[in-house]
Amino acid sequence: MPGIFSCGGIFRLYCAGSYLAWHELDIFFFLGVFGDLLVPLWLIALSYLAVLLFKFFREVQKRRLLEQELEIAASIQRSFLPANIERIGAIRIRASLEPAKFVGGDFYDIIRFGDSSVGVLIGDVCGKGVSASLIMAQTISLFRVIARDLRQPDLALSALNTQLSSILVDRFVTAQYLLIREKEGSWEGACAGHVPLLYFQKQSGSLSELVPASGPPLGLSESARYQTHFSHFAPGDAIFMYTDGWIEARNRRNQELGIKKLKEFFQWSAHKDLDAILSDFKLQHQAFCARAELFDDLTAVVLKF
Repeated sequence: MPGIFSCGGIFRLYCAGSYLAWHELDIFFFLGVFGDLLVPLWLIALSYLAVLLFKFFREVQKRRLLEQELEIAASIQRSFLPANIERIGAIRIRASLEPAKFVGGDFYDIIRFGDSSVGVLIGDVCGKGVSASLIMAQTISLFRVIARDLRQPDLALSALNTQLSSILVDRFVTAQYLLIREKEGSWEGACAGHVPLLYFQKQSGSLSELVPASGPPLGLSESARYQTHFSHFAPGDAIFMYTDGWIEARNRRNQELGIKKLKEFFQWSAHKDLDAILSDFKLQHQAFCARAELFDDLTAVVLKF
């Protein structure tokens, strides 16, 4: 078995039944040669580390620039949403939009007409991210022009669908549009592939799903047509318009929130003021999801008469 022994400044290596004598100077010479061999390895290692650090800091810089660009895009997207309109005559309104990412495809719009009528649009662009936000901006811009000329919801959605069908490729937009006539105490609505709204009647305490989809989402078929649903409202009645991100939300057990729980939320809070209703919905949603990642935008418009 090999061994190293020291005697009078001489290192003797015992190996294979014989001794090999190494003087201390020989050891230093060996270490010097070995050190010379290590220098290139250290230089290679340091160079590799420097490259890794350069790439890391470059990626951090890219990410910061991307976040800045997304923040600008989000700011532009918010600018397309209507200014806060809390009341139009006897109609009280609140709206909320929480994108899953910096920017998203959900949207809403509120138009005040001169005869005390109010138009409320809510929608969801297929897809997410910057491309969906661009379609959202196009949809709102087109809607604001169309709604001024065509008050009836079915005609307005048909005209909007015609315009979007010539623009969108492999994309579509679900939408729901209500026209509320305060003087007549009535509202009418049409729906293009969107989820039904929830309507709470204070006198009876009943809760209904109204204005189901009467036609396909916008942008799929230029010839699509829609139907209008008519209804009357009484003081204290409330409407909850929303996007599918609410009912398709999932918790960590992969359980879906669903329309049943959403209706329970609204039934429980519909008698409150609008800020409290929205706050309750968000708290209930957060409690159900239990910090699970938000995969879809959350948009809601609440109206109370």
